[in-house]
Parts: sequence; C-alpha cells; structure tokens
Amino acid sequence: MITLRTEAGGRYGIGHAMRLRAIAQALHRLAPDVPLQVLGASPELDTVFDCCQPWAPVYLGVNHQPHDVLVVDLPQHDGEQDAILLDTQRHTLPLTVVYLDAPWATSAMCDVLILPGLHHNYSIETLSRCAAAFGPALYYGAAVTVLPAALPERMPYTVRQQCLTFYAGGSDPHGLLAQLYAFTRPLVQMLPGVLRCFLRGRVSPLWPSMTPLLGTDDTMQAFHPWQWATSSLAIGSWGITPYECLAAGTPVLVVPQSAAQAADAARAEIATRGAIRSLGVLGDTTPEAFSQWIARLWHDVTTRLDMHRQSLGRLDRDGSTRIAEILLASWRHHHERYNHELSERRYSGGHMDL
Repeated sequence: MITLRTEAGGRYGIGHAMRLRAIAQALHRLAPDVPLQVLGASPELDTVFDCCQPWAPVYLGVNHQPHDVLVVDLPQHDGEQDAILLDTQRHTLPLTVVYLDAPWATSAMCDVLILPGLHHNYSIETLSRCAAAFGPALYYGAAVTVLPAALPERMPYTVRQQCLTFYAGGSDPHGLLAQLYAFTRPLVQMLPGVLRCFLRGRVSPLWPSMTPLLGTDDTMQAFHPWQWATSSLAIGSWGITPYECLAAGTPVLVVPQSAAQAADAARAEIATRGAIRSLGVLGDTTPEAFSQWIARLWHDVTTRLDMHRQSLGRLDRDGSTRIAEILLASWRHHHERYNHELSERRYSGGHMDL
C-alpha cells in the first residue's frame, strides 16, 4: 500500500493536496494494480481527490489501511504529528518513508527526500546538507516539479488575450486576493479596458464565494481556472502556481506573504532570469506605487515578451510521472526487502509478526 499523507484548506492552502493528486493520477496510470490511499484530517481532501476515487480512498484521522510506503507532503510546522504517526508504523510493519518538498527533513525522518522546483530555490548549504544525509535517495530540481493539473498547449505569446490574471491559492489563507484587489484599484484608471480576472482557486466549490470582489465592477470577471495560462500576465501568491505559469510561458509577478517566501521568490527570479519576478511583500509598498509598477510592465511589451522567452524550456510537465516512478521503485524495493527478511526468518526458524 502506498499512502499519501497531506492536508488541504485553511492555513494549508490547496497546493500540497493538488500536487499529491497529480502524483496519485500518475501512479494509477503507471501501475493500476498498486493499492493507494490518501490520509489526512481535512474534510476538503474528499473533494480534492474525488476524481481519484475509488482507487485512492481518503481516510480522515487514523482509520486507514496499513501501508508499506508513506509519502508526506505537509508544511514544516506539522512535522510533529507525522513523527508520531511514523513511530507508530515503525513498530508494526517495515515502512519506507518519502518526504516531498521538505528541505528541513533529516535521514531520521525519512528514507527518500524529493525537492521539487528549480534547484536554485534551495541554498547551496541546504542542498549540501541534504546530499550528505540522503545521497542517491535525494531527488531535486525541475525534473521532479509537479503541475497539479494538465495545462492546455502553450499559446504563442503574441496572440494571447490582453488581460491581467490575478490568482490566489485554493483557500487563500492570508486573504491575498482581497489585498490585491485593494492594491490594484488604481489600475482601473491606469489601464482602462484591460480585462482583469480573479482566479478564486483551482477547487472553487471548496471555498466561500468571492462575490464581493467579482461582479461589482465590469472590469472584473471570473473565468475558467486555467484561462490564466493563456493570458498576458499573471499576478498572485508564491507556491505551485508560478511554476504552472512558467510551464505555460506566462510571465508571472509574485507577491510573497512572508520573509521566507520572499527569499524563495528572489531565488526563483534569478533562476528563471526574470520569467518569475517578485513584487515584494504588500505591506512594504503603497497601492499607488504597486499599481504604477504593474502598469509600466504592462505597457513594456518588450520586457514581457522577454519574460515569456525566458520561461520556455524550464519545465517539461513530466514531474508527476517521474515522482510516481520513484515511489513505485521504493515500493518494489520495500517488498523485495520485506520478502527477503521474511524468508531469512523462516529459514532460521524464527518468525515475523504479520
């Protein structure tokens, strides 16, 4: 059994669950006979993984089937509850543990570490420490970057819709969308006639309606969740979405919501040669200055076209398949090791508790 451990909604956002959903779909495509389950305490997981059922049932709380490979995709502040879970599992059956997007993980916590994203996102010190701890069990970089859903074919930049796309994560835990709305109000006057789109989130039925922001102004419209991939410019939070923009060839302006996110976004800006650009934390500027900066970039078609060109070829959209292959290899290795230990114990006259 391969178990995917994550949460969704509220302070978690939706990116962790959406990433594992894409991996679950890749696992089922590559090895439909391998049993798979999702473990978490968030009711929203049922909706996120609805398209994966019944072959990936969701277990809320601890009522789950025993597993051989445990894949954890959670923020760092939730490490303690998983440590308890791992300790419990290690006392029953052998377990292979894989952590995703956890540069803080140690070899005592997991057997395999996968760090998606451009490798420049991690400091040299972090990569060196992880390489020393995990050796060949460390996978990182663009090759293992997951896009939560299939993107449309990349549209030539010169024929795209002339619109700004504003987005926030699925649950928008920090209220970024409302802040962006307030900060970009001056753009209504600066850029008359430009379609302004607010993306509520990829799993919109999960979250309260944004009616106060949508439909109150005829320059704002709601639209299909993936329409931003064919727009001229995207603006929103740090997370998985900037990488989706990168894969679609869409220039993206990132608004970090913490010092740590600002550091990650700054490294991504360097790694992509400006295809991803950081606007800094909203509290460090004014709505007028913020809008003026965006308006200047909007009128600077040459710069936006260069951002588009710099995005090309940096992601190949196959990250979820590669991670699924890593997990399947871990699952097969686990069973080979387990069967070997079982045979040795039987041969020596011992026994193994099943």
